[in-house]
Amino acid sequence: MSEFRLALFIDYQNVFQGARKTFRLSGKASAGQFRPRDLGLLLSTRSTQFRPKGRAVLQEVRVYRGKPSRRHKSFDPWQRQEAAWKRSGVTLVSRRLRGSGATVREKGIDVALALDFYAGARNGDFDVGILFSMDYDLAPAIEKVRTELPEVIVETAVWYDGTSQARRSIVDQGFRNAYPLEHHLLDAADYRSVRDTTNYTLKRRQRRT
Repeated sequence: MSEFRLALFIDYQNVFQGARKTFRLSGKASAGQFRPRDLGLLLSTRSTQFRPKGRAVLQEVRVYRGKPSRRHKSFDPWQRQEAAWKRSGVTLVSRRLRGSGATVREKGIDVALALDFYAGARNGDFDVGILFSMDYDLAPAIEKVRTELPEVIVETAVWYDGTSQARRSIVDQGFRNAYPLEHHLLDAADYRSVRDTTNYTLKRRQRRT
């Protein structure tokens, strides 16, 4: 195979909060934000034992995220960020947030991601699938793909600050030994190269003032 078609699946809230926690970010509204397509391009350049450097082409970046109601104060920032992602070619998969006020929760996002990851692998939509999340509920999707579709290259990714606690993959080590998986540890320099400093709580006109 001359080139590998790579697809990146992002559990946005998990990855956003993971960046804030791993790199101890706080203060600015944009702390923890990142540009999904640039993250995909970064991962596509990494060399692994299964795909030599320079032979992966970014096919698609899919972001999975809860969607606030129009009445919620976070709706306008969410919509502005969604528009920015779509302009860059990112596919956003969203489901309505449940609850009210400070108790809103994502429901069904991990299920939607897991189903799409497996379906895309089964349908031959990509040769390399990278799942960026620390949600252990997604492990069965990876295990199912590697068990049933061994021709698909599966990789995982997490933010990493150099400590052992932050480097675990979402799949069990025993399974990883039986079905080798590449695990990307993205450090603070990697985060800085893809961070999004835009304050989406402001309208575009206000950001320029």
